[in-house]
Amino acid sequence: MARTRRRLNPERLENRQLLASVLLGPVATSPTLDSVAAVYAEDAPNLRAAEIRFQYDPEVLQIQTQDIHPGDIWNDKASVLANVDESAGIVTAFVFTVEPINNSQGDLININLHSAQTNACLIAPTIDLQDVRLNEGEITLNNPPIVGPDATDGFAARSSSEMNPRRRRFDESFIGPIRPEYVDSIMHDLRPTVSYRQPF
Repeated sequence: MARTRRRLNPERLENRQLLASVLLGPVATSPTLDSVAAVYAEDAPNLRAAEIRFQYDPEVLQIQTQDIHPGDIWNDKASVLANVDESAGIVTAFVFTVEPINNSQGDLININLHSAQTNACLIAPTIDLQDVRLNEGEITLNNPPIVGPDATDGFAARSSSEMNPRRRRFDESFIGPIRPEYVDSIMHDLRPTVSYRQPF
């Protein structure tokens, strides 16, 4: 009778073809800055290096080298080198650590976004996340970003008073005040489908 024997060989986790996800997260406003964007990653264990490239519209946003910071995934143990082409609106950032980190998800970089003073457009500008490489490509992305519109891109909404008009009153909607003849139908549509009646 033939016998089969299996041998377990140790393998570094970094050498495996891992599938991670990256995307531009929601933009958060800051009291001292226009807004802050972040490139978020998940399912990226033993992370030690990231190369990120994105493009923005320089007529709408202003970004400088000092506006690129390591994200919270690095536990304050990473360094960043950024190259900003302000005329073309292309940013390339390198984030790296000496030893792999324990976190597997979080922000890779934080980006301070400043509104261009000459911009008067009310449409939220798009940030095009074009390329992300983790651990020199050893960690495979399940949704790698591409040049042009895709699911990994984000919108940079400004926080200035021009982009945030006065708060609406309770009786206002996006198209004007609520009319009395609409109130009954609105309340009817919002009734719960399951109700409970207190016994007497």
